[in-house]
Amino acid sequence: MRIPKESLIELLDATKQDNICSALIACIIDEQRLNLRFAISLQDFGHLRRILEFRPFEHTGVGPYRYFFTLSYTASIKEDPLILASIRVEQLDKHKHFSHTISKKLMANLFWFESLESTQPVESMIE
Repeated sequence: MRIPKESLIELLDATKQDNICSALIACIIDEQRLNLRFAISLQDFGHLRRILEFRPFEHTGVGPYRYFFTLSYTASIKEDPLILASIRVEQLDKHKHFSHTISKKLMANLFWFESLESTQPVESMIE
């Protein structure tokens, strides 16, 4: 079954300020689209920056890119803290799924955000 992109978690930004790394995502919780900022590791900051800089459709036109976590992944080794996450990359009317490295911890956080039915647990993260 195909999940509509509107229900996927969108990666909006990854920033580092005063040695604190954070991710900004958009997700639907309790039928509201919310932008949430939360702390991430320095390693995941690098992974997310690489995703945000990934431009596979550059030769076909100019337009903004959007990045969505499909919440599917492949783990290589059980003890390895990294996974290959499936990311839906869009530019205008083009889209394709690509695999990008992130940590298992970040993926677990994304699954948690996806499972929320109330905004109460994330009120301090809302931007």
